[in-house]
Amino acid sequence: MLNINCVCRLKVLGTIGHPIKHTEIKVFDIETGEVLPDGSKGIVKIKGPQVMKGYYKVLLLSLLIQINCQI
Repeated sequence: MLNINCVCRLKVLGTIGHPIKHTEIKVFDIETGEVLPDGSKGIVKIKGPQVMKGYYKVLLLSLLIQINCQI
């Protein structure tokens, strides 16, 4: 679980709600790697305690993913 939708607010098409506590979500430009403002299209990166730290028993792939997917 990454986000939460409040039932008391209007639903906006194309959104997923607010991140849950201790979760960071950023959108990056696919070419430059720069952080983009809210509402932009790009690569979504998520950081939080519920995000997996790697692949079970596949250390090399886990390290490559961690290097390439840092927020």
